[in-house]
Amino acid sequence: MKEKKVYGGRGNIPPASNPEKADRVRGALVLVSALIVAFGVGFSGLETVTEGRVIDRQPFTKMVYSDTGSPQAEVLEIVSEAVREVTAYNVGVVAQTDDRPCIGATGDDLCEMIFSGDRICASNGFPLGTRLLIENYGECRVLDRMNRRYRNRVDIAMGPDEVQRAIDFGIQRLRIAVLEEVE
Repeated sequence: MKEKKVYGGRGNIPPASNPEKADRVRGALVLVSALIVAFGVGFSGLETVTEGRVIDRQPFTKMVYSDTGSPQAEVLEIVSEAVREVTAYNVGVVAQTDDRPCIGATGDDLCEMIFSGDRICASNGFPLGTRLLIENYGECRVLDRMNRRYRNRVDIAMGPDEVQRAIDFGIQRLRIAVLEEVE
């Protein structure tokens, strides 16, 4: 069986005897990369080539603990992936939220959930309840919404005592993967 080579990323262009062909390939890769960055495009159901490597779409197992404390295996798969702007905000701080600073868009008490260790995020680009895997952060669930001007951004929820940590987080462009449980 012949090994398939994946080309892309920074300067990794297939060898070509024709320099014009190599320039067209390089131009196409730059265009696709620009579209992914500009529009946060993810290719659901396809293998996504990112910086010259294919993102693995195979299901993976995560150990979770039930309310009784017994470990259970949860099988998840990445269904889409994109690079998005990621920021942080503080639940429970009226200046950063609305007049009900602990209540998320789902009606859940986000302050209580943050204090119990749940990882929560806000986004207008994903349905409520969506599980996201954020590069350099980990997993969170979308349980809140942002101002409508932020369509492709994800906002990580932090506690009211972590204002400086949220400020220091700033705006980062990170890879976001949508997770679904495999049944």
